[in-house]
Order: sequence, then structure tokens, then C-alpha cells
Amino acid sequence: MVGRKPLILVRASILGMLMPASGDAKKDREIFLRILTMDDEGVWQRLKPAARRKTSHTAFDSLTYAERIKDCERPENVDGPTPEAWADINAHLGTTAASLPELVEQLGQRSFGHTPRVGDAFCGGGSIPFEAARIGGRLTISKDRIQQINPQAKVFRYGQDNTARRQRRFGLAQRARRVRRRGKPLKQLNPQTWAIARSAMLKAKDGEFFFSDWLRNRNTLEFIGVWEQIHNPDFKGLEFETFKNQAGLNSFSLTPSKWIEATGAIGFQSKAGRYGGGTYAHKDIAFEFGSWLSPEFKLYLIKEFQRLKDDENDRLKLD
Repeated sequence: MVGRKPLILVRASILGMLMPASGDAKKDREIFLRILTMDDEGVWQRLKPAARRKTSHTAFDSLTYAERIKDCERPENVDGPTPEAWADINAHLGTTAASLPELVEQLGQRSFGHTPRVGDAFCGGGSIPFEAARIGGRLTISKDRIQQINPQAKVFRYGQDNTARRQRRFGLAQRARRVRRRGKPLKQLNPQTWAIARSAMLKAKDGEFFFSDWLRNRNTLEFIGVWEQIHNPDFKGLEFETFKNQAGLNSFSLTPSKWIEATGAIGFQSKAGRYGGGTYAHKDIAFEFGSWLSPEFKLYLIKEFQRLKDDENDRLKLD
């Protein structure tokens, strides 16, 4: 395949290689589709709220697959199977997973004795390392290629090597706080959600930058403030306004710990200790930081968004 690969293709390839074959090929296929949320219940789960209000489950099931997915989110844009689907998946595979990273971890431990390692010798468009990291795989990206390819390869490599591995070892992800988005509870944050640490991103950039310079910037404060207002019902808006009014003053300084303590923020995690310690950011905020560090990285994000929208428009035209 030429060009960037769809993320669902990468996800299907990794999970397909990890899934053991049973004596029931039909059931294997059914479970595989359930994992990918491409079965009947999974497609209904992916139906966008506006479209769901206009139809019933029975009427929706009577449509062809092509007609149904027209108003659905892409499989890689949802959290994964429902709890009911996970019960069926675990019963068939002999696992106890409740998320895709947990399933990848358990199947990898069973087959190889360790977390699956996903190799990408080229990392041209970044789809393989990006999706592999999202579903819990450890990455092997050619060091020789890192100096030649898209900037996200550096972030993925250093973020994965220096952060996600420590999180799995010391269980930081299991202690992540539950947050809320638009009034609905999010699932517990998995290791890949927090896979980019401040030190890892600074290392990926050839040179040392001061994180506080970025954090004290007024535009940065407005961004992370809006993020908290969307995701965090306990965010202290008054304290946030105080910080925002001080931004730009020469005497103003801000650290993640100070921000968390004053506003009750959940977008950062500040951990003390030699092992697993440091400042961790939610991936939304990490991407904003990466855009500040690297114009190339910011341009990549813009181009990738444009490509996804073009793909979506092309599919709508075909339908």
C-alpha cells in the first residue's frame, strides 16, 4: 500500500497476528470483529448521536454494512468494545481484558512472555507507530531513520522508551484519576494516554528547552484552561483566571505542581521519585507542547488533520 495506512488497518494487523486460532474459525472471526467494533453491536455503538436519534436499533440492523457506517465514527475513534462485548471476547480468548492495551499485553505475554514489540523500519507517515502505541505495543523504530523521517517518530520513540515502559513497570497508569467529559465519565487512563513525558519530548528535540517558558505563556494557559473546563468538572475557574491575568508579567512563573495544586487540574501528572517520576501530560496537551517545540511537528498535525478530512469527504462522495 502506498501512502499513509488507515489506523484501523494497523490495528487489525496487530490484533490479527496476536489472536490465537481456535478450532472454531467462525467464532474466531466473530470475536475478531467484536474487538474491532465492526460487528453489529459495535457498529451500533459507533453510530453518531445525531443519527441514532433518527432511527431504531432494528431499523439500523436492516441496513447494509455500507449504509450503516455512513453515519458512524471510525473504529479507531472509539474507546473499544463495550463491557458486554469484552465478556464475550475474554470468554473466547481466555483473557481478562477491559481495554485494547490490556488485551494486547495479555496476548503478548501468553505468546512471547512480554509485551508485543512492533517494528517499523521506515515510519514514513507514522501510522504504524502511532496506532501501535495507542493500543499498547512497544515500538522498535530504526534509529538511522529517525534523523530522516517525520518528527513524530522521535516523539514516539523517546516517549515510548522512556515513559510508557516505566508506567507499565511501576503501575502509574492504574492510579490515574477518572475524569469527566461533557458530563460522561471517561475510562481510566491507559498507559498510552500519558505516554509522552516532558523530558522525553525535550530529548526528542535536539536541545534543552525550559518547560516553564511554555507553561507561563498566556496562549498555553488559555489552551490548558479550556481543556480542563471541558474534561474536569472540579476545575477551579477563579484560580485559573488569576493565573491568566498574571501571564506575561516578568515576575510570573508557573510549575505543573503549582498549577495542579491551585486549580485541581487533571491534565498534568507530577510524580516524585527516581523511577517513574517526572511530569506527564495528557496526549492532547502533549501535542500542543510538541507543536510549540517543533514547527515541523505542528505542520505534520495540520497535514494529518487535512488528510483525514479529505478521506472522510471522499468516503461520503462514494456513499
